[in-house]
Amino acid sequence: MSALWLMLAAPAVGALVLAAVPSLPLAGWLNTAFSAAALAAALWVGETVSRHGELASTYLRVDAFNVYLLVLTTFVGLTTAIFSRPYMREVCHQGRLTRRRMRLYHAMYQAFLFTMLLALSTDSLGILWVAVEGATLSTVLLVSLYRTPESIEAAWKYFILCGVGIALALFGTVLIYAAAQGVTGEGDAGLSWHRLYQNAARLDPGVMRIAFVFLLVGYGTKVGLVPMHFWLPDAHSEGPTPVSAVLSGLLLNVALYAVVRLKMIVDGALAGGPTAQLAGHLMMGFGLISFLVAVFSLRRQKDIKRLFSYSSIEHMGLMTFALGMGGPLATFAALLHMLVHSLAKSAIFVGVGHASHIAGTQRIERIRGLIRTQPRWVGGCCWGWRPSPAFRPSASSPASS
Repeated sequence: MSALWLMLAAPAVGALVLAAVPSLPLAGWLNTAFSAAALAAALWVGETVSRHGELASTYLRVDAFNVYLLVLTTFVGLTTAIFSRPYMREVCHQGRLTRRRMRLYHAMYQAFLFTMLLALSTDSLGILWVAVEGATLSTVLLVSLYRTPESIEAAWKYFILCGVGIALALFGTVLIYAAAQGVTGEGDAGLSWHRLYQNAARLDPGVMRIAFVFLLVGYGTKVGLVPMHFWLPDAHSEGPTPVSAVLSGLLLNVALYAVVRLKMIVDGALAGGPTAQLAGHLMMGFGLISFLVAVFSLRRQKDIKRLFSYSSIEHMGLMTFALGMGGPLATFAALLHMLVHSLAKSAIFVGVGHASHIAGTQRIERIRGLIRTQPRWVGGCCWGWRPSPAFRPSASSPASS
């Protein structure tokens, strides 16, 4: 368990330390160092799980499913932190961010990683809900970091829609806890997904059906499923580029992970009944609608970050559809898709963020000539980014006060 506690402690301590570090260069290096420590600990956890099958304590449990997501989350967190060090320093030098707001950025970045890792490793549905809500609060502050009217509007839309969604998820969690009384016993056992999964056949099917509807809509809001997706394009396009990368590459995965864990419990409760496939059919329906809406919305986008935001909705819809189908092949396909999407989409947002800085705009039709002006970046060397001599800040992004 030492590796698991170290993995959670690295970003938690990092958030506290970075909130007090006044030096911008030092903060960037520390942000990378804490992210690297979390990845090293996650690899240690993965090696331990491969030998022993799982790690478990009172409130934490890591098995072959979530250890894969823990390693993926910490890897994307580290690569994005590496990119954000020179990127955010240049943004600060342009006057778009104050040093105080940069401390907020680094602290909330580590707080976000902590909440993601806690959500993935906890055995308690209650702690899962608290962690996802904590991720919402930390990313709201990150989305509004530039303090422009557009970023503040995007942050409020994100906060309100996801706040409503997480409230619905809380009600669904309460219903599951109520159904577990008399089955798992009183106390925390009624919120342990492991205990609930073991006793799923004894849970009230009627209550579990209603609970899953609330949980799917609640956590599905964080996944970006249609029609609860309206926050996602604004939050991705108005926040700093590293924030867009981790939102698309990490947050959506964690919310979908929560839905899958809950589907496993509901499937056990409804097995053998006329609505045995209810959870899977709901996921397939929401996934298919999300995919179709996102595909048609892609054609109308003029902002490059909004374009890839709708692409994320499309891909999450495909993953939700596959996980709703169930079965070994569909589940493997969904997890492989999740891996590739997280790696590719975080890299894409890094790339388009760099490109929009060079062009001075996020308008797709005005981003031209990168092969001529940035041959090293086009060749894949964007992680050590330095601003182009031809760079001019966008007039639509005024300096922060």
